[in-house]
Amino acid sequence: MGLILLIIIWLITFASTYFFIAKTWWLPAGASAAAAGIDHHFTTTFILMGIVFVAAQVSLGALVWIYRDRGSSPSKVTYSHGNTKLEIVWTLLTTILFMGLNLMSSSIWASERFRAAEEDAVRVEVTGMQFAWYFRYPGPDGKFGTTNPELEDASAGGEAALGLDTRDPASKDDV
Repeated sequence: MGLILLIIIWLITFASTYFFIAKTWWLPAGASAAAAGIDHHFTTTFILMGIVFVAAQVSLGALVWIYRDRGSSPSKVTYSHGNTKLEIVWTLLTTILFMGLNLMSSSIWASERFRAAEEDAVRVEVTGMQFAWYFRYPGPDGKFGTTNPELEDASAGGEAALGLDTRDPASKDDV
């Protein structure tokens, strides 16, 4: 039984590893300027986690084989409380890996999320309500009309849901 488990564990491990190395299931072509950086970080994470995955599964298979039931007289089982040094080491390595990956990706995130809007960017006001999203564009004058919470009527939809004050001249061309 130990040999069968060893073969199954290693077969699944190496088959799934092959599919990722061969990139049969991989990312689609990038559709934005940030795609290259994100894809590189994703690939780096995948390689590091793949190494950890393969090492863990190979070790698991080896331990299944080493500690298999040999069919002879039952061996005495001993309780082990664990190895504190080993637990500290793998916790520190996991922390370093996690923090390192986060620090590596923070520049990608910051460049996408903390960048000021470009001059020719289209201004959009987005309002989220239960079961609905409302998008409002300022129109040709480039100014949003004022809204008034007292004028909001979610059941009416459109500009009434947002409480758009139609008396404000800037709201006449809002879309």
